[in-house]
Amino acid sequence: MKLTYDLIILGGSLEAIWGAKYAANFGARVALIIDVNFGAEEGRKYLFQQLQTELLSPNSFHNREDILEEKKRLIEDVLLPELDSLEVDVIFSDFQFTLESNKTAIKTKNDILMANGYVITTPLYNYQYPDWVGIEDINYLTGYDVFTSWDIDSLPNNLVVIGDDEMAINISSLLIRHQKKVTLLTTQEHILPWEDADIAFLIQCQLESMSINVLTNYQVTQVKSIDNSKWIQAEDKAIECEQIIISDGFLKKQVNFNFDGLEEQKQSIFNFNETNLIVNKKLQTHHSLIYCVGGLLGGYNHLNIAKEEIRVAINNILFLNFNKINYDEIPYDINIISGVSRIGYSESQVKSLYGDSWESFVIKDTFLSPFDLEQKHFYIKLIVSKTNEILGCHCWGYKRELLMNIIGVMIKTNNNIKYLFTIAISDDFVRGIVNELEIMFAKKKYSRKFSLLESWFIWRRK
Repeated sequence: MKLTYDLIILGGSLEAIWGAKYAANFGARVALIIDVNFGAEEGRKYLFQQLQTELLSPNSFHNREDILEEKKRLIEDVLLPELDSLEVDVIFSDFQFTLESNKTAIKTKNDILMANGYVITTPLYNYQYPDWVGIEDINYLTGYDVFTSWDIDSLPNNLVVIGDDEMAINISSLLIRHQKKVTLLTTQEHILPWEDADIAFLIQCQLESMSINVLTNYQVTQVKSIDNSKWIQAEDKAIECEQIIISDGFLKKQVNFNFDGLEEQKQSIFNFNETNLIVNKKLQTHHSLIYCVGGLLGGYNHLNIAKEEIRVAINNILFLNFNKINYDEIPYDINIISGVSRIGYSESQVKSLYGDSWESFVIKDTFLSPFDLEQKHFYIKLIVSKTNEILGCHCWGYKRELLMNIIGVMIKTNNNIKYLFTIAISDDFVRGIVNELEIMFAKKKYSRKFSLLESWFIWRRK
């Protein structure tokens, strides 16, 4: 049977379900094709893939099965029935792209589906080992293996975690709580290489204070098993351990999307290693009717980012095709110890874009709010242009989410930093931070006026 829709969304990810509801609320005819069985093992892996930072967090790991089961019930008992009430056709089937009367279409088990546009969301990945000599000959663990481990204490005592992302940091923090000897090995200059270098250094210091050995900027070339030990060759350093845990960011991702039925070649849609899709700022692939959002674009697979991506893609399909994604206006949170929040550019990006026409304002936990007698660990870096435009904000630690939400709204509404100082903030701690920022800003921006005031007071004292 041939069926026609305004929009077809592919995948059972959380952003796919959200996007189907978003489009249906406009009155569009929508199909959501889910190629994963949530009741099977592949469904568990798919949900883990989307919730891994929460499931592997040291603070919630003990409840990981309950969290996963609760999310599964939410999807099956609430979200999908809600889509049904909105007349979204939810189809559980494998699918592939094909041509029907020279038009792009989707072939499922029973039907041929056609639409004005197609959105590919985060799929279930098949992970393969990295290109390290000897890796195929040893048994290593992944994040999912740690998740399914019934007893962390049963793991060997000497472990190496390879990675620089949220998963690697959370697994290292989890293992050290269970009295393991942990080495965190990364190939980058610092952990979380896309984040602010100063914040990454603070996180590294925090990990090291927990007795985690952090080794940065070491390229892994070879691994081997000798007797009961495993050895990692990282440049000129040989590291011995009992077990290796590799973060998903270091594993090769394989996806099963079939574009063979299209005239467009698969290589023109995927990047060179066929793990990420190439899109423009409208989130279109090389094939103008096929859009992509979520994890297949690379970078962080955070739900709030994916929601903004699918909103842009859907608006382009249903309405006029001029919407573009602007990642600099999307705040996000990294769920690790003490937490990291960010919006906008990093210092390195600002240097390349603005030269010397910017300033940064830093507040750290040496500042103590007069309304809070307890010292709180936090670090805030606000990057501002010479014209007072907020270019980026990076936060670590206590109450960071509150300040980040305020900054996010300001960037979205094109308000400069001066507007921040006029906002009435109910939280005493955040208000104290903003007051401190205002003092720092005034001293930097109006240093000449402060100099005149100082001279004035000296003259008055005579």
